[in-house]
Amino acid sequence: LDDAASSAIMCPINDNQTEMPESPLSAFNGQEAMGDWVLTITDDGFGDVGILESWTLELCGDFGGGNDCDNPPPASGNIAAATYKNNASISTAGSILSPDVVFFKAKDCITLGNEFSVASGATLECNIEECDSSPE
Repeated sequence: LDDAASSAIMCPINDNQTEMPESPLSAFNGQEAMGDWVLTITDDGFGDVGILESWTLELCGDFGGGNDCDNPPPASGNIAAATYKNNASISTAGSILSPDVVFFKAKDCITLGNEFSVASGATLECNIEECDSSPE
């Protein structure tokens, strides 16, 4: 779902396309993504016409790192949930705690030291790519 999608939500959703939600998701801009998420499914009383076989929630965006291309993670200790970017390289021996989601983006190199750890339930995504310093 994306507020900028070209078409409104159509049921059933099974075309793998981006669709506009019934209510704007922009109402959540600036809100913390961490916390309890609840999926509610309602049967409108017209009989059983569908089955939810699976669902996922993917949060896309810049989680705390801003657009600063010189925002390295701490060299050691706890690494807070955020997007860490650097024009050249990132190096850390820190720890990512559960349920934190951390993104590393560096142009040339990402080095994880001997003491680096990611707790069960936490997420680390590393990308070697140009640092985008333009506003999102």
